[in-house]
Amino acid sequence: GDRVAVMLPLLNSRWGAAADFVSVKADLVAKLDNNADFAEVASALLVGSTVIQAFSNLKDRPKANHKILIQAGAGGVGTWAIQYAK
Repeated sequence: GDRVAVMLPLLNSRWGAAADFVSVKADLVAKLDNNADFAEVASALLVGSTVIQAFSNLKDRPKANHKILIQAGAGGVGTWAIQYAK
């Protein structure tokens, strides 16, 4: 079969990722290139979900032309947060 990665629902979910099999909606599944490394893909998904969760927990949503401080912007999560904030 195809090599795939799945982003399990993040917020308000009872799902766990430590299962042998999982049933998910098709829009949560991404087909992987044959050269993609599972560990690298998993880390990218984790970093991305961390950023989304952090932004969803903000009390006041940033609006266009507002400034936002992202500490440690040179790290993995910080780099993604900067791109997400743009």
